[in-house]
Amino acid sequence: MKNLKINQNLQYFSALGFYENGISLVKMISENTGNKALEIAPVAAVNVSFAAELLLKLICHLDTTKTIHEHKLNKIFQSLDKDLQQEIEKKYNENKLDSTNDLKTIKLAFNTEENNPEDQTSNFDINDLVLDDLLNIHSEGFVKWRYAYEVENKYYSYEFNFNLMNEFIKALLFIIEMKTKDVKA
Repeated sequence: MKNLKINQNLQYFSALGFYENGISLVKMISENTGNKALEIAPVAAVNVSFAAELLLKLICHLDTTKTIHEHKLNKIFQSLDKDLQQEIEKKYNENKLDSTNDLKTIKLAFNTEENNPEDQTSNFDINDLVLDDLLNIHSEGFVKWRYAYEVENKYYSYEFNFNLMNEFIKALLFIIEMKTKDVKA
């Protein structure tokens, strides 16, 4: 993005780096199982989550010049102007409908009770999320996946839909492109 200020350029290209690295790792998940998938999935989730956070914050700064110190995706999104939220949601829904990605959705479950079917149930369809649900479920992905091993000795699970997060990030990139194409350097 040549029309961004230097610190915005750094933010934009850092976000792209985390995004591209995350997606390249996600593509490796289908090739690997077992412990290798445990090595890849958290790193991919952290990178994709952080890319989304950086891009949301950049959009906020481009729109209002405000700097956001929040880290939860749903809170950052809610801090945006309602019209901008609707633009992002519209583009996300278009991307979701047109998606040809086959990126994995993963679920890590720990400390499950043997043969307890409730440990594997979900309260939502992780494969088909409206934007609000996507942001709520993935809101703390950067922290949760980075520190997944630091939870109490009780049942817990984390899910991550890489495909829908990819479509969300593509919507954010589209909005940034629209906001910067007419700006003079």
